[in-house]
This record gives sequence, C-alpha cells and structure tokens, in this order.
Amino acid sequence: MTSTLGERVSKRRADLQMSQEELAKKSGVSRVAISKAELGMTKNFNGDTLFNVARALRCDPEWLQTGKGNIEGRTSNIDPEPQYTSYRLPVLNWQSVLQQIEGGNKKVEQWLETTLNVDKDAFWLKVESDAMTSPIGLTIPEGMMILVNPTDNLTSGNLVIFKKSGTHEIFFRKYIEEAGDRYLRPLNQNYSMIKIDGQYMPVGVVVDAKWIL
Repeated sequence: MTSTLGERVSKRRADLQMSQEELAKKSGVSRVAISKAELGMTKNFNGDTLFNVARALRCDPEWLQTGKGNIEGRTSNIDPEPQYTSYRLPVLNWQSVLQQIEGGNKKVEQWLETTLNVDKDAFWLKVESDAMTSPIGLTIPEGMMILVNPTDNLTSGNLVIFKKSGTHEIFFRKYIEEAGDRYLRPLNQNYSMIKIDGQYMPVGVVVDAKWIL
C-alpha cells in the first residue's frame, strides 16, 4: 500500500498520465501546493482541498488522505468525471433541512454555485458541530460548507446526512456497514457511533466540502 499522501497523489496522477500543471488546473489548487504534497511537505489536505484534488484525480477522498479503502472507490462520494456547468443551489440552515424533508416552505437567503452534476433539490449546509473534525486523516470541521445531494442510495464509506424520526435531530456522519448492521460513525472520537434502526432516515450524501470566505 502506498504509505504517504505525497506518494498517493504522485501515483494516481501518473496512472492518469496527468502533469502537475494539469492536476493544479483541474483541482483549482496551485502547482506549488501539488509539488509540496508530492515532496512530502504536506502531510494532510484540508477539507476543501482534499475534495477538489480527489475529484480531479477521480479517486476516493479517504483513500487519498489516509490510504484506506479503495482508490476509485466503491466508497467514493465524488463524481467520476468533473462537471463544468455551474448550478446555483440554496444554502439551508439545519431547520430549513427539516422543512425541506417535510415539504414545507423554506426561506433561502444565500445561494452558492457548484459545477457538480447533482439533483435539483441538492443544497449547501454549514457544518455546526465538531463531530466530523479529526486530528488526522479526513476532517470536515465546524464552519465548512458541505454540498448535500438528496438520495437514499448509500454505500459504506459515504459521508451522509441523517434525520431521526419524531425529533428535530439531524446528523452529519460517515455511513458504515459492518457485519450486517449499519452505523453512523463520527470522525471525532469524542462522539459515539450510532446504530441505525427504524428511527433514522437518510437525507442525502455529502458530495463536496469547502470554505467560504
């Protein structure tokens, strides 16, 4: 197994016959940043850089960051090919997500664009918990914007949004299937893993994450 972030970036880029300049252009990350990563000067990518580079390399973000899982990913949250048509999607707050699920009117005060090919009901959401913050590997810290594509078609390893029925609780977690059971796993070890039962309903899969200044 390729052991470092730099080696994984370099190997995957070589497999795709892509230069550093091409990777920089496709990912929106500077060539210098790509070079530093491949030289081992960068140990981990932050959330938005990770998703952008993984999408450009057509690989699973977790594999790229940690070396775990599959390269192209049965567990990938990204489209296999970049999409370049721009879409304006609403930024919802967590209460608005509940209103969307229940079919009510939702107030939209902000819109953000994406070039991903997502469902017409996809939406951006600001992370308001540190449950997906990790000191190593993949991390989606509080304050990042995540793009949620509504679906109940889940694959183990997806980053997901779930709702607990009969409550106003919504969870941003990693979806895991193990030994016939399903779980919502936080990246922050201070939070407990949740076993999915009939109370929990999928809202969608997180397909992008980035900082908005």
